[in-house]
Amino acid sequence: MRLHFSASLPRDDIALGVVIAGGVRAGAAGPSLSEAIDACVAERKAPLPPELETRRGACRDMLRNGVYKPTGRAKPASEYLVRTALEGAFPRINALVDSNNFVSLRHLVPISVWDLDLAASERFDFHLGGADESYVFNSGGQVLQLQDLLCGHAWSEAEQRWVPIVNPVKDCLRTKTTDATTAVAGVVYCPVLPGFGVKEIEAVTAELRDRLLESAPGARGASAVLESNGSLSLELPTD
Repeated sequence: MRLHFSASLPRDDIALGVVIAGGVRAGAAGPSLSEAIDACVAERKAPLPPELETRRGACRDMLRNGVYKPTGRAKPASEYLVRTALEGAFPRINALVDSNNFVSLRHLVPISVWDLDLAASERFDFHLGGADESYVFNSGGQVLQLQDLLCGHAWSEAEQRWVPIVNPVKDCLRTKTTDATTAVAGVVYCPVLPGFGVKEIEAVTAELRDRLLESAPGARGASAVLESNGSLSLELPTD
């Protein structure tokens, strides 16, 4: 399966690391990932080094578009993970979600991972949410308004429109990974900064890919960096 990704963002200081992986499993995290999470959580109990503090602020700034303001619960999900690390309540869900959360906590950038079968699309575009766009983000039925928030959209052939499914704050419940997930895509939302450019973003994206692939023997994947107004295609490897 060949998947197509594009972006049409109103600024050039954002890059998106794109990952796809097939043959994955949403079982318990293995020892390597668990140990890496423990070490990173312990590290985050100390004040952030200047480089990561700058990146944390830049992640907020990349969400300042139009009417959207990244304050309170509207801040990037990576900040929530730092808080849980400080409080000793870092979430452990499954190998796929834990891979997402580990890389996000380690590099202080928000990340989304979604189930490709549930998304039911081969085309994904990243642009700001419309005034009439929203989705349910948790099992309690809570709704997130998406106007001017950087969102990943899946193309719906049935509806002939782009349907929002992920963003750097909270992802859509409908396409979140489940125990049955075997194929995923992911995006690392990155501000482009001095010392944190395409080369560094490629490395973070490859790390997410490799962690996802650790979830099951024989899992395969690919990754690349998507510019703020670019496009790329990735082949989902199959046996």
